[in-house]
Amino acid sequence: MMKDYDNALNDLNKLLEVDQDDETALKSREEIYQDFENLLKSDPTNPLYLGYHGAIHLKVGSLEKSQTDLRRAIELNPEEPYWHCQYGALLYKQNHDIESLHQLNIAIKSNPKYKFEYALKSEAHYFKGMVYKKMGHSEMANMDVEKAMGHFEMANMDFEMAIELDPNNELAIEEYKDKIQLITRYDH
Repeated sequence: MMKDYDNALNDLNKLLEVDQDDETALKSREEIYQDFENLLKSDPTNPLYLGYHGAIHLKVGSLEKSQTDLRRAIELNPEEPYWHCQYGALLYKQNHDIESLHQLNIAIKSNPKYKFEYALKSEAHYFKGMVYKKMGHSEMANMDVEKAMGHFEMANMDFEMAIELDPNNELAIEEYKDKIQLITRYDH
C-alpha cells in the first residue's frame, strides 16, 4: 500500500512540472488521477489520499472535486496545515475571501514539524496577500506578501539543502520550482 502511495505521489510531482497543453502531459494526468482513485478505493477515509487528491483537483481547476476532498481531509485530520492552506487557496479562487483568510490563518498559525514548513507558510501568506489585494487592502496585502517572501527565502534554503544532500530529490526540486513560480505570479 505504501509503495502505491509513493508511486502516486511521484506521479503527482511530475504533473506539477508538465505543460498543460502537452498531449503526453494529459495522459500522465489521467494516470495520476487513476493512481489516487485506486488508493481512495482501497482506503476512502485516508486523509493523506484525500488531501493530495484534493490538491491535484485544485491544481487542474476542478474546484468542486477539490473542495469535497479537502473538506473531508480536514475533517479527518484537522491538524494538517497543508490541507488548510490548499483549502484556503481554493476558497480564494471561489471568491470566498473571509473563509479563505480563516483557513490560511489556520495554516500559518500551525506549527508543522516537517521539512517544508517554510514553503507552506510562504504559500499561505501569498494567498492571504492575494485575498487582501482583491479586497482593496493593499497595505495588508503588501505585509503578507513580504511575510511570504521571508518564508520563501527560508524555504529556498531548505530546498537548496535538500537538493544538495540528494540532487535527485524530485519533491524538493519541484517544490522549489513551484514556490518560485507562485511568488513571481503576484506581480502580474
